[in-house]
Amino acid sequence: MYSSLIMKGNCLLAVLLLVFIPEVCFCQISKISGKVTDYATNAPIEFATVYLHGGNIGTSTDTLGKFNLEVLQWGDSLFISAVGYSPLHLLVDTLHAYDLRISLKALPNQLQEFLITADKDPGARLMQKVVAHKSENNISKTTSYRYRTYKRIELDVNNIRTAHLNRFKFTNAMVAKLNIGKNQDTATRTELPIYFVETVLEQYHNPILKSDEENIVAQKNLGIETDKVFRKLENFRFEINIYDNWIALFYKTFASPVADRGSDFYKFYIADSAIENEKKIYTVQFVPKGHENAFRGYLKIMDSTFAVIGFNMQLSKDANLNFVHNINLAQDFAPLKNTFQFVPIHSSSVIVFQSGLDLIGIPVSTNKRFVNVTLTTKKKFDRFSFGDDTLKSVSGATIREQAWDIQRKDEIYWSSLRSDTLSQHEKAIYDMADTLNKNPRFKLTTKLAAFLGTGFWDFDNKLRIGPYSSFLSINPIEGFRSRIGFWSMPGINEHWNLNGYAAYGTRDHRFKGGLGLKYIGKSTNWSKLSFYLRSDYDLIIDYDDELDNDNIISSVLTKNIPSYRSYINEFRLQEEKDILYGLTSQTTISYKIFDPVFSFQYRNIDNDDVHPSGFTHTLPVTEFNETLVYSPGQEYKMLNYDRIKLYNTHPIYTVSYTYGFELMKAEFVYHKINVSISQNLKLPPKATLYYHLSAGRTFGVLPYILLNVPNGNQYYVSTKYGFNTMTPYEFISDRYISLRTRFSLGGALFDHIPFIQRLQWRERLSFNSFLGGISNENALFNNNSHTYLTGNIPFAEAGIGIENIFHSISIEYYWRLTHLDNVNAMRHGLFAGVTLSF
Repeated sequence: MYSSLIMKGNCLLAVLLLVFIPEVCFCQISKISGKVTDYATNAPIEFATVYLHGGNIGTSTDTLGKFNLEVLQWGDSLFISAVGYSPLHLLVDTLHAYDLRISLKALPNQLQEFLITADKDPGARLMQKVVAHKSENNISKTTSYRYRTYKRIELDVNNIRTAHLNRFKFTNAMVAKLNIGKNQDTATRTELPIYFVETVLEQYHNPILKSDEENIVAQKNLGIETDKVFRKLENFRFEINIYDNWIALFYKTFASPVADRGSDFYKFYIADSAIENEKKIYTVQFVPKGHENAFRGYLKIMDSTFAVIGFNMQLSKDANLNFVHNINLAQDFAPLKNTFQFVPIHSSSVIVFQSGLDLIGIPVSTNKRFVNVTLTTKKKFDRFSFGDDTLKSVSGATIREQAWDIQRKDEIYWSSLRSDTLSQHEKAIYDMADTLNKNPRFKLTTKLAAFLGTGFWDFDNKLRIGPYSSFLSINPIEGFRSRIGFWSMPGINEHWNLNGYAAYGTRDHRFKGGLGLKYIGKSTNWSKLSFYLRSDYDLIIDYDDELDNDNIISSVLTKNIPSYRSYINEFRLQEEKDILYGLTSQTTISYKIFDPVFSFQYRNIDNDDVHPSGFTHTLPVTEFNETLVYSPGQEYKMLNYDRIKLYNTHPIYTVSYTYGFELMKAEFVYHKINVSISQNLKLPPKATLYYHLSAGRTFGVLPYILLNVPNGNQYYVSTKYGFNTMTPYEFISDRYISLRTRFSLGGALFDHIPFIQRLQWRERLSFNSFLGGISNENALFNNNSHTYLTGNIPFAEAGIGIENIFHSISIEYYWRLTHLDNVNAMRHGLFAGVTLSF
C-alpha cells in the first residue's frame, strides 16, 4: 500500500534531522566516575545512589563502591545517598569529574539498628507489600473516569555552534533566552528547539471495555515548517501505569518494578525514608538483575497504604531498543480529596536519540562524538471525575492525529487554558519561531527532511505527491516502471479528497493509472465513502506495513519464475464506518475485468463446446462484499484521508462475505465466506508472536483464480502475509484452513552473547501451513490448469532467521516441508527484508 513507507519512516523523523540540519557540531559525552566509601572505615559502600542534578540521570555503586555515569547534558552537582548515611551534595565540573573519591558519614545509631534487625532484604520485603496492595491502589483497573491533560512536547537539537545560528538570523539575546536553565555555555554552543506543541485534551478511561479515548480541546504549535515534519512525534508518547506487569515502549515490553514477579528482574534497596504530611515515605532504588528489557531508578512508597506516589526511572543499559540512546520516565501522584486513592498529577518523558553509527546498529565507543537530539514530553493532569456517566462519548477507536478543525487560539485564550505555566525557555521558543519561519534555508531543510522521512512532498497543505519508493522499479512485464501519485489535502477541503496515480512501463509501452474520490463524514463516528477507477497490474497491496510490489527492493529480489500478474480494469464503490466500540464495517461493490499475463483460460459457461474457441482468457467479475472487523483497543492515524491502523496487541476478528453476481459481462454467480483471527501477541519480556488463523469456503463452480488461492511469494523478500516457498497459483481450493506465524524472540538468546548483544540482533522463527480441498465440480471445471491440490497433506514451511541487522535488515532461511515433488517446487531459500522499527 502507498502508506507503508510513511508508517516505517515515522519512527526515524527525529533522527533524519541529524543528517539534514546544516552546520551542526559534534559534542563529547561527559563522563563522571568515582568511588563511594565509609568516612570512618574507608570501606566501599555498595548500592549507593548517585544522581546528577540538571542532567536528569543517575546510577548506583557496585559491590566495590564504584560508579560510572555517561552524561549528555551537564548538571551542576551530584547527590549521593545510601541507607544509614547522611546524603551529600557535591559540586562538580567537566574538568574534575574523573575518579572522584566520595566519603559518606554514618548516621548516629545506624550500626545498632542493623544489628538488631532480622530482615536481610528489606527492599524486596517492602515491594512484596506494594504488590499485595496493587488491586487497592491501581484505580485504572476498577474505576471509570475522565480527566483533563495539558501536554507540552519539545524536540531539541543540542550543541549547535552558536556562531552557526547567525545563518538563521539569531541574536545573542535570543540564544541566551533559549538556554535559560540549561547549564550551557552559549558563547560556544547552544540548542535549537525545532518543534514545540501545546495540547489540551479531555481523556476518558473505561476498564470494562478496556478502552481509552482522547478528544483534543485545543492545540497550539509554532506555525513553522517543522510542525508538518514532526507532527508524527505525537506517536512517540507513553501512557505509563506503573502497576502494570509490563510497560510498553515503542511496541517493546519492559518489566515494571511493581510487576507481580518484579523480584525476578530487579534488586530493590531502601535508599531513604522521610516523614511527609505525617506519613512515612520510603525511597526504594531498583536495578535490573541481568540482560533484560528493564529500568533502573527509584520509587516513592507510602508506608501506610503501600501506594506508589512517585517514580523516576530510565532504561537499563542492556535494553534492546533501536534508535534510542536512553529514555527517562517520571511521574508524581497525589491523593484525591478525603481519600487514600492516588492519581497522577505530573508526568514527564525524555527520549535521547542515537546518532552516528549507532543509528545503523554498529556499536561505537561511548567517547564517540555525536549530536544530542532529545524529545521531551511534559504533562499535567487535573479535573478528575469518576463514574459511568463520564464515559458517554467513548467509542474506543482513538485517532492519534490533530483534528482538522482545531485552530490556533490567541495567547489570552491559552493563558486561561494552561494548567501549568511556561518556563522562560519555553516562552523564548515562541519568540524564535518567527525568525525561523522567515529563513528560506531552514524551510528548505525541513521540507527535504519531511520528504525523505515520509516519502511525500507537500505543496502548502493543498497537494501531496509521492511516494518516492515507487518512482522507479523494474519487472519482467513492464521493464522499467515509473509511478507517481497525488492527493489533495485539507487546505483545499477537509472532507473531500481527490487522489490518483499514473504509471508507465518501458517494455509494454502502456500507460496505467487510477483515479479516486473520498469523502470523510462529519459525524463523531468514523465514516468514509470512496469511489475508485483503476487500470493497472495488480502491484498495489492492502497491507499498511509492507511496501507495494513496484519498489526497487522487490525489483532486485524477484524469483526466477514466470510472472503471475494480472492486468485489472476496476470500478469500486466502498463505504467504511464504525458501528460499535471496536467494530468496523466495510461494504464494497466492484466490477473487475481480469486479464492475466500468465497462461490462463476457462470454459465459457454459455458454451459447452470443448474446442479452444469455447475458452476465454479475460474474466469479468461483479462482486458485493461485506466485511466486519472487531478490533478492540485499535488506534489509528490519519494519512491521505485514510485510517491507518497502529500497532495493536489485541486479537483482531474478521468475518467476510462475498456475493458474485451477473452484471454487464460478468457471468459467474457464487458465494464466499471467510473468517480469521490474527494478533501481535506479546510474550514478555522480549518475545512477540504474530499469528493469523483463517478458514473459508467458496460456493459455486468458478475459474481457479476466483477460488481460495493461497498467497505464494514471487520474491525473495520474506512476508508474513503469504507462503514464501510457494509459487503463486501453485495450489487451489474451494475450502481451506490456513495458519501463518512469525515468532520474534527479541534478542532473548543473542543478548547473552557479549559481542552479538552489542549489535542488538534478534532471533526469528516462522511456520506457515495451508490445507485445502476442492469439490469434484470445481476440479473438473479447472482440469486444464497447471495447479495442485494439497489433498490430505497440508503445505508446510518453516523458517529461521536474524532480524534487526543494522537496525533494519532481516535475513531468513525457509525450508519447504511438504509437497516437495511438485514441478519447480522451491525446497528452500534465503529471503531478505527491510523493516524500520524500534
